[in-house]
Amino acid sequence: MVAAGLAGGLGACGDDDDAGTSTGDDAPAAEADLVAACAASVAVDDALDALPQPEGDEATEEDKAATRAAFGPVEDALQAVEDALPDTPEPVADAIAMLRAIGESGDLTAIDEEIGQAVEEHFFDTCEDDQRLEVTAVDYAFEGPAEPVTAGPARIRLINTGAEVHELILFRRADGETRPAEELLALPEAEGGEALTFTSGMGAGPGDDSYAVVGDLEAGSYVMVCFIPVGTATEEAYFAAMESGEEPTTPPHFTQGMIQELTVE
Repeated sequence: MVAAGLAGGLGACGDDDDAGTSTGDDAPAAEADLVAACAASVAVDDALDALPQPEGDEATEEDKAATRAAFGPVEDALQAVEDALPDTPEPVADAIAMLRAIGESGDLTAIDEEIGQAVEEHFFDTCEDDQRLEVTAVDYAFEGPAEPVTAGPARIRLINTGAEVHELILFRRADGETRPAEELLALPEAEGGEALTFTSGMGAGPGDDSYAVVGDLEAGSYVMVCFIPVGTATEEAYFAAMESGEEPTTPPHFTQGMIQELTVE
């Protein structure tokens, strides 16, 4: 899900003063189902990924109509999250409200990244039975994740301890592809796209964390890459450079060693 935290919801499921008691017509408080909520949050992410994406920075009326028409699976997954969390904690409620508003408007560009990251962080911290991968970004290398990494759903946390902005872009190698990752990244776009398939991505400024969810991390060989130009000290500087359309004047971090192989069993 641009999803959600459950710890607050679990804590709110009952009141110690009233535990085990019921008077009059009072019904016992419904219990949160953590496993179901965690699974439903992944289903929200998968359903969002399946929506038709706007090609530009703004959604056209045609884009909005397509999103509204395809939003049913997202709503089903949101309802499953609510059903699993009778006392919905604030980060979850905020994300659900945001996504339902998007379902009504059809405007996917209205996603609030702060709400999304807050709720992903909360789910990462709470869904202890899920596979959780932590990767630390330094200048200029990745440290982690701990192995083995197994196929299936995965929650990823990128921890930036460096002095520059970093990102983790995860690609899956095509089956049977054995060429070095650096060679694959230098290929023309069409050929490179056949050799490396984008799987997930996240970025963080110095001292910050970022989160992502992969609904189905397939077994195979992967490559983690950072494309941020050397010397990018703030996220504001990075986005300003992107918006300017100018070519970077410094090389990307992966040329300095920020590229790492990953095997998923």
